[in-house]
Amino acid sequence: MLENSQVQIAEQLIKQIETESPQSLMWLISSINRLLLTDKDFSLLEFQRIVSCICPESRESFDSIMEMKELKTIK
Repeated sequence: MLENSQVQIAEQLIKQIETESPQSLMWLISSINRLLLTDKDFSLLEFQRIVSCICPESRESFDSIMEMKELKTIK
């Protein structure tokens, strides 16, 4: 694994999903797997755009929290 602090945070968030809701993590893994079966070069940016379109309220909440904490986001 990469020794980047952002990667470490992402890994912790994935572990948190597993702890809070193992079923949700399975659904996330399944959705990513299906997208990769369609296109092995599918990007995280495209995945983020799909999630943002499907769940706009959650995306807006996320953006608000990140803005309050003065953390960067990719759109």
